[in-house]
Amino acid sequence: MNEVLQAVLDYVKAPHTDYALLITGPWGCGKTYFWKNVVEPALRQVKCDGTCWHPLYASLYGCQSTKDIDAQLFLASHPRLKNKWMTRLASVGANLFKRLWESRTSFRLPAIDLRWLVYTKDAVLCFDDLERTRLRMKEALGYINTFVEHEHAKVIVLCNDEAISDEDDKKTYAAMKEKVIGASLIFHPDLDAVFRTLVDEYKPRAELHGFLSDNTKLLQHLFTRSGTQNIRALRRALSALAVIFYTLDSGKIDPNAVAKQLIYAVAPASFELYGRGAAPSNLRKILSIEHMAVVGMSISDRRSEKSDEEKYEEAFAERYLRDLG
Repeated sequence: MNEVLQAVLDYVKAPHTDYALLITGPWGCGKTYFWKNVVEPALRQVKCDGTCWHPLYASLYGCQSTKDIDAQLFLASHPRLKNKWMTRLASVGANLFKRLWESRTSFRLPAIDLRWLVYTKDAVLCFDDLERTRLRMKEALGYINTFVEHEHAKVIVLCNDEAISDEDDKKTYAAMKEKVIGASLIFHPDLDAVFRTLVDEYKPRAELHGFLSDNTKLLQHLFTRSGTQNIRALRRALSALAVIFYTLDSGKIDPNAVAKQLIYAVAPASFELYGRGAAPSNLRKILSIEHMAVVGMSISDRRSEKSDEEKYEEAFAERYLRDLG
């Protein structure tokens, strides 16, 4: 993670760049969190030849036109305008203002283009979720390239490029990537730092924070075994543990007395559901009390003919239960 941060800072400090920088990694690995909580604060501290950089962020997730992106950049470059009314106004490209004006006067306003109201001087632009845009890839990358090629801006793209599903978009991405993207970085989260940050979010609730702190080693072991690197799945696991912790506590059951059982019942299920997209029905059977012992023993079952459900049970046991034997 520190290597990626340093690469971004080196790119921003470089006097002349005619390319964008790509940070790629699987969904949920923490790219957006890394940008907003690590890179943006670092950029605001950078001064190069008297230049103070300011980051601008836009998510392409669900964007159907470049005007949707313009609106996000407009609000990012004018943060004082970020209130509910202005957000709605910008999101429709200022057409509301145009219609209100023309309904009260005979003067016809030209269409308001928020793109030209975006303050890009000394900006570092971050375009997130490229693979989730509803724009065609040619249009999305062409839009990004206007900042790179014509404005010589510093541009970072966050993308899980392996998740681009449309075959035509895949071909377009491969063809245009060389022109737009000058360097690619693979993001790997610093798990120690991630766990400290997420667990410390529960500091205001001292007993729960203590429980999570005491069991961080086991949680990190199971998360590593999941092989997902999905930070959102980890966050949901901690949230689920918090709910059950207080349910047990209110029922006069000490959660610390059943910590290991509780974590094994909750954390792997979260990692499978939100990190692997596992079917809830499969997990309900695996995690039932009467079935856990059978699943734990299924590692030694080497029958060649197995159902998909049995194969999943075996894979689950291999990931999380082998070290319980």
